[in-house]
Parts: sequence; C-alpha cells; structure tokens
Amino acid sequence: MTIAPFRSTLAILAALGLSIWLFPNSTAAGARKRVLEPFLTVATGVSADGTVIVGKYRQPDGVVMAVRWQQGVMHVLGELAGGRRDSRALGVSADGRVIVGESLSARGMEAFRWEAASGMVPLSDLPGGRFRSRANAVSADGRVVVGEGKSAEGHEAFRLADGVMQGLGDLPGRSFRSAALATNGDGSIVVGYSVGENGDEAFVWRDGSMHGLGIPPTMHSTRAFGVSDDGTVIVGTAIGRTGKQRAFRYADGRMVMLTSLPGGATVSSGQDVSGDGRVIVGKANSANGPEAFAHEAGRFRGLGDLPSGPFRSIAYAVSRDGRIAVGRAASEGGVLEAVRFDARGVTPLGTQAPEREAANGTR
Repeated sequence: MTIAPFRSTLAILAALGLSIWLFPNSTAAGARKRVLEPFLTVATGVSADGTVIVGKYRQPDGVVMAVRWQQGVMHVLGELAGGRRDSRALGVSADGRVIVGESLSARGMEAFRWEAASGMVPLSDLPGGRFRSRANAVSADGRVVVGEGKSAEGHEAFRLADGVMQGLGDLPGRSFRSAALATNGDGSIVVGYSVGENGDEAFVWRDGSMHGLGIPPTMHSTRAFGVSDDGTVIVGTAIGRTGKQRAFRYADGRMVMLTSLPGGATVSSGQDVSGDGRVIVGKANSANGPEAFAHEAGRFRGLGDLPSGPFRSIAYAVSRDGRIAVGRAASEGGVLEAVRFDARGVTPLGTQAPEREAANGTR
C-alpha cells in the first residue's frame, strides 16, 4: 500500500491548504496534482495482528518523520545519514519488525528498510537514472521490498530481494513509467501501475513478467494498491475521465467495480485488502461525506470518523484478518490525525511527543 509523500520544506504550504505539482502521476489514488492538506499524523501500514502501526508525523517545526505506534506509544524512526530530517514509513511486515519507506539521505530521497537492531538502512536505487527511490511495501515475511526508483529507462517499479534490486519494466505503449505499490505474502507477486497503451493501468507482476489488468470502458485509468497473501485478490482504484473514482476488486481474471456507501454518490477508492482476500478497505462517499469503509461479502460498511472535526476519513491499510484498519480522519480544525478503526469505533493513535528510536544507521 501507498501513501502520499510530503516534503518538509512545504510545511507552510500544506498548512495553508495550497496545491502544487509534487510528483507527476503520483502514487496517490487517482491524483495527478498533489493537494497538500494540513496533517499531524497519518497511519499507512499495520502488522498482521494490528499491534504495530506505521506512518508519518509532522513535528511542530514542520518536519515530517517516519513513526511507528506500539503499545500506545509513538516512536520516531529517524532518518538516513547525510540528509535532512525528512522521512515517512509506508509499509510493515506481518510481525511488525520490518518497516520500509523513504528518507532524505546524502544522495537525495531514498528507499529504506528499518529494523530495531540495524536502524534505518538505505536501499539505494536502480542504476542509470537521476537518484530517487521509495519503498512502498514489504512482504509479510519481511524479505522482499517493492517500490519505485529512477533507472536509465525512467521511473520504474522495483523488487528488492536477497540484496538485489530488480527493475520490473513497464507495460508496452506510451512513455516508460511504472511503480510497485504492494506485494503478496512471500513477495513473489507484485502489483502497482504502469503507463500502457491506454494510459495508467494497474498491473500484476509474477514469474518475471508484468501483465496489465485492464481499464474498464467507462474509465480513464486504473491503479492497484493491495493484494492478498496468496496473490489471488487484487484491489485498487479506477479513475474516470472527469476524475470520478471507483474501487475495484480483481480476481479470476475479472475486474469488478464496487459502488459506494449508502446515501452517498457512487464514488470510492480501494486502498488495501486483508491477507485472506475477504475485506477491502478504502474511502467512499456516504451520506455524511468522505468516509473510510470496509467491504466484505458484497457489502459496504462505513467505519466512521472522529467526532470533533469535519467528517472526513480514509482507511489505508488493514490487518490480515480484516478486523483492524488504519488511516486518517479529520480532527478539530480539520487537521488530519492517524486513527485505528475496529469494533470499538475510531480511535486516534495519539499525538503526544514521540519517543525517538535509538539504533544504528539513524541520527
């Protein structure tokens, strides 16, 4: 799963709610122009049992840092050596021990892998291009990292296994561009999007080959954001020519478009799927406004929002059994805050002053 990256130098712009060009064709669902919203914390990944949650935290000075929440405490993971304080955590292994994301290093924005023993370790980039890499997800066993970098061909999806970063290529057609956004339990299957003959198209990569999942006739593009542990269920978002989004589920060679929550317009985005493939989470329109949802057995269920702010929430990731989702919701003043969705409702993860991890490889 992916989240939207924020540069610390743009904190003032974010607080003012201004929109700017950040990364064209970004990995945010359907977004070509990145709209920066004021946020304090955002949760982007969760371990299999829901006990470890990862994401990002905007400090009082505007700097964005990678964090993890465990046992009610928020820990800052630090940053890569040689760069400014700027990092964000984007994915976590099933046991919560391996965290991946991006951080500024001496070479620029760079993908990282973090463990408690080693701290934040740089993962380099694909050869040949202008240095820029990001790790978007990690396999359940923590052995395979997937993301995107800059190769001699252009912006390219990668898979990192056994210390070797492999470019995954792209779909035939227009300009060279691809990004790996999620991987299955053992890292053998990768999903994301690539620029194909008809525009941005969701793909699945397996056995060394990339295959497009297609674009429905009424849609302009598709992107895949999540995949089940066994690789049989893929979820994502289809975007219409007017920007209208629809969540989709892809299984058995067929893409099925999902609708929305009761009372809202038919607009939705699929962000992740549980390890067993049963539960899809994301955001959909409800009678109250944009709301995080869980979709299971053909039915949408709204996950709610925080009571103090404007109604707006989204779920970015879900636990293996589908019982716990994490994401963000609007708190007082419209500031976005990391939350956990479960049977008890919507729980803010806390914005207390975080503890900083003490480990090798970070400052």
